Amino acid sequence: MACCYNYFVIRIQLSSKASQAYLNITIKYFSWIRVKLKKSHDLIELDEAISFKELKNNLISKDPIFQEIFKDDSVKYFLNLNELNDNDRILNNGDVLAFLPPVTGG
Repeated sequence: MACCYNYFVIRIQLSSKASQAYLNITIKYFSWIRVKLKKSHDLIELDEAISFKELKNNLISKDPIFQEIFKDDSVKYFLNLNELNDNDRILNNGDVLAFLPPVTGG
């Protein structure tokens, strides 16, 4: 019997203006983060450049579950397939962020 998962994508608009977005960022969620958020990814629309630190603060203000995610030191963040260690890194249009907690398997 085949199993099918449906994931919902929610567009989060972090800009206060009703204009067209200046940049679009995709955030992909894995493991327990995906389960808690009940979605596989978000499409973020912004009207101005933003650092990773600013994005984290905006996400926390939109959903308290992000506070738990960002407090967990074992979660790794990747930007366009490269580990992201600089909170001041400016995000660009089309960037893909991935939130990866440690995963075990058997």
